[in-house]
Amino acid sequence: MGRKFASASGGSDDEVSVSVRDTYPVISVDTILKIVEELESADSHTRTISAQDEISYQPMISSLDILSEKINRKLDELQKLASSMAECGAGAEVERLVYASEEMKGIIRDATQAVEQYREY
Repeated sequence: MGRKFASASGGSDDEVSVSVRDTYPVISVDTILKIVEELESADSHTRTISAQDEISYQPMISSLDILSEKINRKLDELQKLASSMAECGAGAEVERLVYASEEMKGIIRDATQAVEQYREY
């Protein structure tokens, strides 16, 4: 930040002595006040960001609710279709879909209940 001033002296072109001295720039009070203001602003911005970084589970829980509803509807459709196909003799693999879809609905229900403690009211 400081400026260096050099002065040269000497008699001939071969001999030149150089002295360097440090000087400090003059900073006005207005400049110092602007710097302090910017630092305080940056500090308050940093504190605001850290407060906002707290984890909010609400968006994730809402997304889980929406997705669970959609999946449950699709699993109901799958269950009905698999039941109809099994009645027509489609085979054991298709019949397993009936039970697997019911089990998946139970897993989703359990997961939804498990995250209920994080719901913000």
